[in-house]
Amino acid sequence: KAKTISDSATAKYSGTQFISFKNFSNYKCIVIARFSELIESELKEKDKPNLIGLLGVLKIINLNDNGMAKDKEKSVAMVMVPYYFELNNSVAKTLKKKPIINLSIGLSIKTIGTQNNKLPGFFSIGVGVVSISNLKLGSRSIMEQDKLKNIYSDLIPYPNKNSILSISLSVVETGNIGFDHKKAEAEITAVKEAIGPTVEDTIKTILSDED
Repeated sequence: KAKTISDSATAKYSGTQFISFKNFSNYKCIVIARFSELIESELKEKDKPNLIGLLGVLKIINLNDNGMAKDKEKSVAMVMVPYYFELNNSVAKTLKKKPIINLSIGLSIKTIGTQNNKLPGFFSIGVGVVSISNLKLGSRSIMEQDKLKNIYSDLIPYPNKNSILSISLSVVETGNIGFDHKKAEAEITAVKEAIGPTVEDTIKTILSDED
């Protein structure tokens, strides 16, 4: 029973988009929106704000060898920085008396490249994960901006300008059920969901770093 409760306190979802580098280089942020399964006509007026269960914005900060990059095409890396989060409901179980949700967001960038045998192959450019703790659950509850300071992902390699990109984003919601949930486990789940089965060595590295 304890395992069932623990499992229900974690929920994950993800999505993938295929875009050109030109379009990707114009992105300044990542927007996450999770909608209710109910259609608007089924909701009472007071419940309509809950059509958007989660709304989040992460800034994309581009970096070069000297620090923050102004010219995106000269970027060598990027980081994800939480900017705004609003949580109206959760898909993970949490205690009513302390409705807190923790989020882990994983990003994976993949592309087509040339293998050693000269044939095309599918390659991981890089992955990143960022976690936000203690988001209060409630109608249009907004995370205070000062609590988002100094939260960011590790460096993610920036793709080159000649590539078509597969961008995957995964979100793991973890509720407060009175048990201790490790942030590292949620981050690993988020990365696994984002990268899929193509770069298993990355997961092995993350797991060994946590030991």
